[in-house]
Amino acid sequence: MLTTHSSWRIKMAAQLVRQLLCLVILYYAASPGVKACTDCTIGLPNGTMPTSTDGIRGTEWNDASVLTSGDACLTTIFDNAPGGVITPRIIRVFSKRYDRGGPRVGFFFEIPDTSQTRPDTLNGMLITGERIVLQFDSNKSRGAQLAGGNALFSQANDYQIVISHKGGNNIGNVLQLEVKIFERDTFCTPTPVWNDITSTVTSNQPVVAVRNDQLATPGGYAAEIEIPLALLGTPTSDMGFAFAVINDTGNCATQVCDGFATAFPNTPNLPITNMIHPVQGTCDGFGNWIVPDEWGTATFGPATGAVTVERTPDYSSNNGLKVFECNSTTPNYTWYKTRPCRARLEAFLTNTTGAPQRRNLLFLWAQFGAGDPGEYTFVSLVKDVVVPVGTNMGPFYAFPSSPHLWENMPRDEDAHPCVRVYVLPTNFVPDFPESFFTATMSRQKVRDMMTAYCLGEDQWTQKNISGATDPTMVECPDASCRVAANDMKDIEPQTSNTWGELAAAQPFGDPLPSSRAHVTTDNGPLLRALSLQPIVNTWPGATSPLPPQGQDNRPPIVAKPGTNVLMANDEFRLFSRNNVIVQVHAYGFSASPSTQVPRYNFIEDMGSITQLVPVELLMQLGEFPFQFNVVNADVARTIFYTVDVFIPAQVSQTQIGLDIQRTHYAANEKRIVRAFVRLPGNTGGRFKRWGVSLHAGVSIPHSDFNNLYNPGPNFGVDLEYRFNKRFSLEGIYTFHRFSGETFTFGEAIVSVADLNLHQFSVNGKVYGSTSPLRPFFNFGGGAYTFDPGDTHGGLNVGGGLQLDLTPNFAIDAMYNFHNVFTPGTDRKFSTVQGGVRFRF
Repeated sequence: MLTTHSSWRIKMAAQLVRQLLCLVILYYAASPGVKACTDCTIGLPNGTMPTSTDGIRGTEWNDASVLTSGDACLTTIFDNAPGGVITPRIIRVFSKRYDRGGPRVGFFFEIPDTSQTRPDTLNGMLITGERIVLQFDSNKSRGAQLAGGNALFSQANDYQIVISHKGGNNIGNVLQLEVKIFERDTFCTPTPVWNDITSTVTSNQPVVAVRNDQLATPGGYAAEIEIPLALLGTPTSDMGFAFAVINDTGNCATQVCDGFATAFPNTPNLPITNMIHPVQGTCDGFGNWIVPDEWGTATFGPATGAVTVERTPDYSSNNGLKVFECNSTTPNYTWYKTRPCRARLEAFLTNTTGAPQRRNLLFLWAQFGAGDPGEYTFVSLVKDVVVPVGTNMGPFYAFPSSPHLWENMPRDEDAHPCVRVYVLPTNFVPDFPESFFTATMSRQKVRDMMTAYCLGEDQWTQKNISGATDPTMVECPDASCRVAANDMKDIEPQTSNTWGELAAAQPFGDPLPSSRAHVTTDNGPLLRALSLQPIVNTWPGATSPLPPQGQDNRPPIVAKPGTNVLMANDEFRLFSRNNVIVQVHAYGFSASPSTQVPRYNFIEDMGSITQLVPVELLMQLGEFPFQFNVVNADVARTIFYTVDVFIPAQVSQTQIGLDIQRTHYAANEKRIVRAFVRLPGNTGGRFKRWGVSLHAGVSIPHSDFNNLYNPGPNFGVDLEYRFNKRFSLEGIYTFHRFSGETFTFGEAIVSVADLNLHQFSVNGKVYGSTSPLRPFFNFGGGAYTFDPGDTHGGLNVGGGLQLDLTPNFAIDAMYNFHNVFTPGTDRKFSTVQGGVRFRF
């Protein structure tokens, strides 16, 4: 499990960093102890018989039911793509019934998979192989353990069919298969497991074909499976059903290879880990894969569908729930930490049942970006809404009653709140009547409510609230839209902006009050509130939570980060303009409980964080350190990370520092992992206050001054001191050369000698906020020495553009107007200049 917080809390960062982070964390913990309800259904409509079982999906599959990753009951599967980048893939499963000399059930799997061979030269193919596991509760008797056994083709029996193949082991494009059939075995007591009956099945065997030429992009395999219903006891109505798809990545430390997997139904009680999965092969480790109560349904007709809310690309960044400021027509709600704006919530639902449905919608909010806090605050219960058939139907509104959303929330917190919506049935259950939803709800009560109402992951979603991009904006700019104020005092961030200061003298621990403490969760996502207090890293293998004094301990540069950044389209368009986006995804696997050599190391999705680094800040500092919490629950695991980034063109050389190597975590161990974003070429990684500029151009006289002199060249130097990124003072010396005019009066010729003018000025300069091209305005005054002539006071005012090429180097273009106070008529002239600026 990952959580995240600001890695260094310096004043300057508090002013400069756009408070956009609401850094997203997903959970992983032990399965809950209560039985999950699942209405996950895969359809088996009566359809056309395929011409043959050949692994090619022809038009005869057009009348099948289709289950796709992203539906309520099937997630994506990860794939170790070329270059070692872990990438989510979308699976499609076609299913139906037909008659081929007897009733058949058919499945067609389309599985993107680019890991086809082992990367070394041991075998030139996968060691364990790709695998599809199908499990049937033929008479849908359910139960807490497998039923039947020791009698072939009984409808009372539960069956498992496993199809596996190895990349590179093929004839043409048809992969060589191993098909095994299992039923209940009482050898393992008191809980029976699967018994291999393949050798005894002489009739009604499954027919399977797998090909590796059916998915052009990104590649993968197609599996066509035909199962005589006689093998399953000839059921004539709905069956209990579950399946797993296992992806052998080909990465093998020994003879055991890493594997990713996905399951139907996708519920917390049916995971695929090294502790619980469907292909253990011994008496332990099967978990709920041998509990038909936890399986879904294969219905003899179209899939029943569901009413869900969008969770893509992830649960906290999607269009299923939108937040508006007061009467705004665009979902651009911004968090102002001292006096926030009032909010309006809109939910958008998807109905795949084929008919309009009625649902209740429960809206909640949580403090400080916490995805699963100790308490949830009630916003609104919108009852009996009619959801039409279709995708993203709505909006369905929530107008919070008094006290208004955020009104009772403590102010002056840098972390941002979040909002949620739950899709409930219209009938209230006795343990959770309507009156329950009007009060503050504890974390456990919300979990119990989800269990009581049989809510899956796709029946709730969340929206993380982003903070104001200008950290000085702490109040809602529309006074009529503000919530009530309170008297909370401002909290000043701690000063800590170097690696040494990060390791301040405080042991690892959660500095937050208990009401906002970091917790593990077994039923939902988790966010960590930003902390204003420094937290010290727990170094792997260290006996002390602190690294040795003076030790740098910088993580290594990530050699080949990925580019698969997952964000909602509107948020990506907003944040990608002026930010480096870093997403760190954590994966882990536990030790197998089996005494035999396990078939796979099943890799678990441990969660992710998203870090935004403003380009302007990165160019000023050169290096931006950040850190995140890693919490490993329940069992020992080996954990590693992948990094995906989006880097704007102006900082294309940006590097990411993070140790992505596999690291062992003990059960219930927690650490803070350090990382950084670096722009090479910056040596100090600090705000560069001093600068020296060399500039040259042309000086142009005006008015009476122009009557005597012509334009001429200039060149100069200045020394700049920047108080902050917006204001600086400059000491300027510039040499101006004006060529004199020649006049003819009759036969007399009068020449005016050339004039040299020395300018000594002190200027103030105000910069704009954009980067890397920054406008500026300057003004000042000083002494102007004429040669020949005297010294007089004068003023200048102007502006220009500065282009930051690196944190140390920029180029300038500027215009200034000068007025020198000379006896009689003032001397006026303009300068147009270009130059280079060096910072240190």
